[in-house]
Amino acid sequence: MYSVRSRVGIVFMLGFIILSCSSPPENDIIQAVRRSLEKRVPIRLARHLTGGQNAYVEEIRVLKVSKALGEGYNKYWQVKIYARGICRVMFGGRKSFEGEARYRVYKDEFETWQAVPLHR
Repeated sequence: MYSVRSRVGIVFMLGFIILSCSSPPENDIIQAVRRSLEKRVPIRLARHLTGGQNAYVEEIRVLKVSKALGEGYNKYWQVKIYARGICRVMFGGRKSFEGEARYRVYKDEFETWQAVPLHR
């Protein structure tokens, strides 16, 4: 029927397809979102007109990850997260934040996972 060589080729191709469609590891998502939050907390989470900055993140949980969108270097995943922590807000000192937010997670040109908040 199929030779050993062709079976190995089929298994290799299936493995490649599965790995290329899989979502990023949860730990990588959490680290990317944490780095993003430490720089800038979106308005949706900070519940402040200007958002927040310099966050101390106490907790991040990944609630949902979409299937891969885009192709090649433009591939990304939409991620719904829950985050809790404290951030600095303009004209108000420090403020706690807690809630759900959506992020776009992707790999940059240096193969580092990045997260950018979606404004919806």
